[in-house]
Formats: sequence, structure tokens, C-alpha cells
Amino acid sequence: MSIGFNETFPLEWTLLTDLIRHIHWGGDSGRDAVMSALGIGSRKATSVLSWARMSGLYSRKESSLTSLGRLLVKRDERLARLATKWLVYYRLSSNSEATVWYTLVGHLFTLGLSFTARDALDRVTTILGRTSTKIASDVRTTLSTLVAPSGLGNLQIISCDEQKCYQVVRRRIPNRYIIAYTLYESRRSNGLRSPTLSFRDVATAVGSPGRIFLLQEEELRSILRKLESEGIVDVYRNAELDNVALTFQGSPLDLLEMCYDSEDE
Repeated sequence: MSIGFNETFPLEWTLLTDLIRHIHWGGDSGRDAVMSALGIGSRKATSVLSWARMSGLYSRKESSLTSLGRLLVKRDERLARLATKWLVYYRLSSNSEATVWYTLVGHLFTLGLSFTARDALDRVTTILGRTSTKIASDVRTTLSTLVAPSGLGNLQIISCDEQKCYQVVRRRIPNRYIIAYTLYESRRSNGLRSPTLSFRDVATAVGSPGRIFLLQEEELRSILRKLESEGIVDVYRNAELDNVALTFQGSPLDLLEMCYDSEDE
């Protein structure tokens, strides 16, 4: 559990891009070096490093980019493609260590829902069983990141009106290979041995692509049918339950290579 990792700063995509490129080209990932390279203060340097770590792009233990971070720089050096933002959104939303973000996406967001920041805070504190100023701050920074054009606002997952009322709108759907990546990556990261997932879990479980990307059932089935036609999954019915067999022989990162080769963002 990590509350307050962002030091009260929302995710700033330009800073995240500058940090990832700085580390990729051999720059020191120590806080003082990041402050100097990016021209920012101590707390903001800590914040952007934490956002990179929580997004699965940077390893503090190794002081280097992760395999995902390296792939993103290789395929999208300026981190300008929408697919890259979808991946950062997914990694934050599936990372239980990013406690408040994970809780909001997994336990509050449903398509069409209208809510206030207070509603969101009440939901998070109820689930976590405690409250604090850091939790309240994390709620604000999460919502700000998802709305602001300087963050992940162009994914159009939630909107905010002049009265500060939010609505879950999800006007875009990510590339089908990103959906495939989430299926294989969640299996790998959770240490699951079975190559088969239930459709219900894929659609509704906390941390699942259906839940994270707010996919309606027919949208998800349509994506799975396309992936099935490419030999990436096999959807079948057994004991009156729909199942998704993971049949792709490559790695999850191979699916992202396919995503970046695709014209469809």
C-alpha cells in the first residue's frame, strides 16, 4: 500500500516523458540528478520518479527503466502515442500499490456514473477503512490526472463540469492488442498457471481489462472475437460458462510490438 506517493502533484505527461528519456539515455535517476536534468524541485522530482515507478516504467531497485519502459521508448521515443498513455493508465489501474488510484478505478468507476470528489473520497475511505489528508490528496490528484490535458485527459475516461461534478464517460477504447497484453500480463504478474480465464473475471474482476477500460459486455466480446481470429485467445463455453483460453505463444511485450505496428490506436 502506497498513499501519498505523488507528493500532491498530479501526473504531468511532459515531465514523465522527459524523465523516461533522461534515464534511457544514461542519465542518473537519483533525485538530485533528476532535479537538475528536468529543472524541478525536490518534491516534484520525487513525485515524477514515483509516477514512473507506479506506472511500471521505472525500477527503483535497478535504478533503470523496466522492460516495458524500454519498449515504450523504442517504439514511441517521445511517448506521444495514445497507446502509450493507455498502457500507463492500465499499469496504474492494475497496481494495488497505487492504492487510491487502484481503488477508484476498481471500486467506483462505472460507465455513466456521476460523482463529486467528496463521493470519491467517501468510497475510498469506506473500502480502505481509514481516512487521512494523504488519501484525500490522492483522490484529488487521481481525478486531476484523468481530466487534465497535461495528464491523461485525452483518454477521455472521465469528464468534469464547471460545478466540479465528474462523470465516467470513456469515449475511447484502446487497441485490441493492449487488451490482449493486459490478459497475458495479469496472468504473468499474478503467478497464475492456468491458461484459461473465465469471461466473467475478464469482464468484471478488479484489475481486469473489462473493469479498467470500462468495457461493456458486447464491446469486450467483439474485441475477443478479433483476437480469436488472430490466434491470440480462444473463447469457448464449458459447463454453461464462457471461458477465455490464452493461446498466444509469445510474450506479453510481443503483443505490444503488434500494437505499435498497428495503425489502430
